[in-house]
Amino acid sequence: MVPIPVIYQTPAALSLDDFLAAYPFAPAEYVELISEINGFSLEYLLHEGKFTLSVDSLEDVLAYPYDYPFLKEMNTCFFFGTDGDIIYFYAADPDHKAGIYRCELAAMDWQQSEWLSRSFHAFFGEGEGILDRHR
Repeated sequence: MVPIPVIYQTPAALSLDDFLAAYPFAPAEYVELISEINGFSLEYLLHEGKFTLSVDSLEDVLAYPYDYPFLKEMNTCFFFGTDGDIIYFYAADPDHKAGIYRCELAAMDWQQSEWLSRSFHAFFGEGEGILDRHR
């Protein structure tokens, strides 16, 4: 049996301090959320169906550059979640509106991204960008 090479292996238990050493630019609101629970999924039942968003764990966020090398081209973005083939990220890029964005993984660039919300609190707490677009 030939062993399968490991490209990236997440640590068994990554501490928040270790994560912040690797991602010192992580948005404070993400750090606040993830310090309470390390990865979670939200499911909204809407008129036209179900919306599910997985907010990735510290380990998963660290794996993004290995799993999706082309994301390095958008190096001012902090990728934090997925919904199928849609990726969610936070950007505070001076050339773009600050806040939460979404984009299809297959078309990952600024022209294809959609601004959703001004902050993590507005996105998760108020439903800005989730609930208001599905009414």
